[in-house]
Amino acid sequence: MSEALRVSGDLVVAGAILGATQIQQPAGSIVDADVSPSAAIAASKCQRSIAVLIPRSGTAVDETLIGRVIKGTNGTLKHFTCSNVVACTGGSKVTVDLQKNGVTCLAAPVELNVGTGDLGEEVGILTVTSLVDGDVLTVVIDATLAYGTDALASGVFAQIDLDEAYAL
Repeated sequence: MSEALRVSGDLVVAGAILGATQIQQPAGSIVDADVSPSAAIAASKCQRSIAVLIPRSGTAVDETLIGRVIKGTNGTLKHFTCSNVVACTGGSKVTVDLQKNGVTCLAAPVELNVGTGDLGEEVGILTVTSLVDGDVLTVVIDATLAYGTDALASGVFAQIDLDEAYAL
């Protein structure tokens, strides 16, 4: 029976490793430059980060917008942020909700109001993060005009950040 060889320092192998059935690498020891461009790595073992921007122009109105349809893959919601180019005035407000298949993903819809200011970022607190094939992400905007002289926000936009496995 052969004895295992332990190398305490760095090891560089210039040629192929023949007959190996298992090699254990320390976490984080393989970086992008270590992977050959011709390596046959399955798409199911790869992941990408995606930022989905949902911009609107003009004064905010009640509407539901499709953000992304998850196809042939799975993923994880990472962040949800929203803002407005021009903030509400007075007591007017705009709420923005991120939904998956018609059900909120947030602890509460994000509120844009006079305190948000122009281009002030508001962050949603995610309570649902898992995504699977067929999930539909929507952004639901609810605009509430408080008084006749107040104004609703304009240029409302939202960003959904997610990690997604490459489609199989």
